[in-house]
Amino acid sequence: MNKYKLVYIILISTIFGLAGGAVGALMARVYLLEDEFNIPLFGEINVSNQGGYGSSLIIQGAKKVVVEQNTKVADTVVAVKSGLVGIFPRIATSSINAAAGTSTPFDVSDYYQLNNESGQGFIITSDGWIMSSYIPLEYKNLPKDEKARAKAISKIADSYVIIDSEAKVHLINNIVVDELTRVSFYQIKANDLPVKKFNLDPDTASQLVLAVSWDNYSWLTTLIGQKELVETQLKSSDQYLSALIPEQAVPKQFVGSFVFNLSSELLAFINDKGQLMPVGNYLSCINCLLSEKEIKRPVLGVNYINLSQLAKEDQASKMFGALITADTKGVAVLEDSPAERVGLRAGDTIISVNNIELKNGNTLNKIISRFSPGDEIDIIYLRDNQRHSVSIVLAGE
Repeated sequence: MNKYKLVYIILISTIFGLAGGAVGALMARVYLLEDEFNIPLFGEINVSNQGGYGSSLIIQGAKKVVVEQNTKVADTVVAVKSGLVGIFPRIATSSINAAAGTSTPFDVSDYYQLNNESGQGFIITSDGWIMSSYIPLEYKNLPKDEKARAKAISKIADSYVIIDSEAKVHLINNIVVDELTRVSFYQIKANDLPVKKFNLDPDTASQLVLAVSWDNYSWLTTLIGQKELVETQLKSSDQYLSALIPEQAVPKQFVGSFVFNLSSELLAFINDKGQLMPVGNYLSCINCLLSEKEIKRPVLGVNYINLSQLAKEDQASKMFGALITADTKGVAVLEDSPAERVGLRAGDTIISVNNIELKNGNTLNKIISRFSPGDEIDIIYLRDNQRHSVSIVLAGE
């Protein structure tokens, strides 16, 4: 009897040993092999809704995605869809008039096909302003004469409509194009539109973000950084454009779509070059557009070098601030600019704007871009190692 007990014990020990080995191998693959050699456990997971208006979502690295995250992604898609609109060429009203007692024949050409848009946009105000990267082709040949130009823009506006997520068709009052960034703003006849929050300073350290398109596609990726598009040593205080850097290249079907964090806040839109353009680039444009009905950017009027990007062998500590410096034409402070009117000059080092120190990514041009023409700012600067302060009213152009 003791002999059989011994056999049973050996068999049970063997079974548990084999099971433990299998589990150990699986855990090694999940947590060692993939992390060290990027070998996925199950490859890609395609989470798709097969309905006509579902959201198609590709998630890389399946083991890193938890149920809560999947749910959050799905919730984000649902939350932001109401803020998206489609831009369509306007269909002429049907010339078919039904006689009394008869029904109008159905003609599909009398309807907008929702998956055949010219462009897509995002609602930025409840009273009808839409932001988009789509610019009608007719906008390229506008006349220079102001009255003729306004008439031509009105005609273009009449040639398009905006359709919201509820398939309601809206007529367009006006179209304004920012020539610098090639982004357009459409004003429609509407009230009480759903508006989502902007996030002007996204966390670019491995933040998950979601691109959502009008065509019901979603793309999940990770931000790995942000860069200024004009990467020169000498900068202008009045020009700032940056791009968020995703972990993967943007799939071409997401050009023109919008990028959100998982709190459903708008971070950026994707331009025709596949760049993630943060909404912070356009804050001054939007504020000026809403108040003045035209696009202007704030102007301080200096050229400068960002000292925080420089180092020297005998330097005691890291420098910071904006050293006002002449450009290749010998201009450090623009003529008749706000900076010239308060006496700023070459050699001055601006160290703060409204108590925001110019370091840790807070460059002078980035800070100025967040204001609007007519705003008054307080600047602290160094001249001959002496601190000075001055208040300046920004101009606009």
